[in-house]
Amino acid sequence: MRIAMMHAGSGDRTGANPVSRWIGLATRHPYLVLLLILAVQTLPTLWVKDVWFTDETRHAAAFMQMMENGYWLVLYLSDVPYPDKPPLYFWMVAGISWLVGSREPVVFNLAAAISAGILVSVTVFAARQFGLGRRVALLAGLVLLSNHFFIERAHMPRMDLLFAAFIVLGHVFFFKAYDGAARRTQMWALAGFAATAAALLTKGPAGLLMPILSLTVWLARQRRWSALRSKTTLAGLGLLLAVGALYLVGVYLVEGPDFIRAILIDQTWNRAVDTPRLSNPVYFYLHKLAEILLPWSLILFFLPWRRLVQPASWRRLLRADPHAGARQRGLGYVWCALLVSLGLISSFDYKIAFLLVPLYPLCALLIAEAILRMAAVTRRRYFLAIGLVLATVAAALPFAHHLTLWPARVQGGAIVMIAALPLVAAVLALRGSRPLVFGMAMAVGMTLAILPYYLITIRGLNDTMSPRAQAEILAARGDAGDALYFYHPHSGGIYDYHAGRAIAHVSTWPALARAVAAHDCGTVAMREKDWRQRAADLPNPVAVDRRIVDYDIYVVMAWRAKGAACAAPT
Repeated sequence: MRIAMMHAGSGDRTGANPVSRWIGLATRHPYLVLLLILAVQTLPTLWVKDVWFTDETRHAAAFMQMMENGYWLVLYLSDVPYPDKPPLYFWMVAGISWLVGSREPVVFNLAAAISAGILVSVTVFAARQFGLGRRVALLAGLVLLSNHFFIERAHMPRMDLLFAAFIVLGHVFFFKAYDGAARRTQMWALAGFAATAAALLTKGPAGLLMPILSLTVWLARQRRWSALRSKTTLAGLGLLLAVGALYLVGVYLVEGPDFIRAILIDQTWNRAVDTPRLSNPVYFYLHKLAEILLPWSLILFFLPWRRLVQPASWRRLLRADPHAGARQRGLGYVWCALLVSLGLISSFDYKIAFLLVPLYPLCALLIAEAILRMAAVTRRRYFLAIGLVLATVAAALPFAHHLTLWPARVQGGAIVMIAALPLVAAVLALRGSRPLVFGMAMAVGMTLAILPYYLITIRGLNDTMSPRAQAEILAARGDAGDALYFYHPHSGGIYDYHAGRAIAHVSTWPALARAVAAHDCGTVAMREKDWRQRAADLPNPVAVDRRIVDYDIYVVMAWRAKGAACAAPT
């Protein structure tokens, strides 16, 4: 009886009506329901999107070289060792490729969808292990599945979602190991360090630092310094160091000490402390996190700030009192992990939105917890604000193409707006409903809205966002005997995947000049603005192609040495 009364006062009562039965079923089986919604969001779109410029094309090129040349430990890009990423994500893509028997773009899109499914499942698992309960688990998953940023990541072939899943698992396992209430402490600790090692091999040292620094701060708040030097911790650190050492030794044996330096200094240290191209203010992530969490981040306007700004509230929350209830301890760890991770990435000179992905599940848990404990009147106003924002966005969709550099290429705005109307209507009609009902309406409505967006709008942008057309031109020129080059000051490997071959990347004009001098017949792709600066450097240049790729104009230019017998560029 006491349990029933607790549920009755929680804001999500279950009853005999069909909606309540459905919500009760979803609460009991959150994995099934959330993964089903994700499947509807992603599976119909797997064959729609090409591999897009620029990161996706580089990763696809590195994957192709791994598969064709056996570069399983050190990735290669344009036939040059590629220190930017570790190999674990690419191993997963290779497994998917082997299972489906293809290397087409569908493989990379499927890898993104599977990574999203793993992260949603990890979020549900985290809610349960942090003691936050089934309703928080379900609602946190619905928050993810109704958010534009997460849905975009689920359709974007990158390793960020898998990276985030390993980091969150590290947080969960460390909490279970050092909470003091769990059994098999050593098993949980070793699992935490193993998850951290997997994050390290997925995207780099940030995957190691976020969980370990969060654990260190949490134990320090409890003044449990002895736990940091316990046998369990030392065993876990030994496991982590062994994995890292095995990887670095393997890399050393394959590529030598210069490549080790490229990983540790150029790609890790220099990016963290000095990256002028991607440098942003220290507060960058504060507004960026609120931006990408929309519309759920509107909760910031409805929180009890008078109570929250009191130092005693934060001291009580972050003190991590081992004698507090399971939920309070779990919430304290989630807040600690979020704040420490946010502080860590804010200290980097290199700041991009992708580094916020590991914080996303933590934010979803805290948003879900806050919604379920919010007063009914406040919650109603909050849900109304979400509905009004969605209505505004929907009304702007037919005109949104004017905000791009290529408005004529953006299709389907009116159709997407019509598909979004049920979402807006449901959200406004259900603004006074229970949190899980509202969250389910948000996730299902967003699913109905994004399907035409991907099936029409994204499909229509393939010619703009994918370098396939120019890559096929380059491949044809290579088959005709031309030497192929791609000039860009920073990024290489853009055309390799679609061209089906490695195209040499040159990043300086002297390097390009040496390449031109070494070959009588050749073709080079570059940005038009770069070409205009140094057009005179190519002998007898012939324009082969000019088109928009992403937000730049790229040209394909052929050169012909005087008197050389070259195939005519077309």
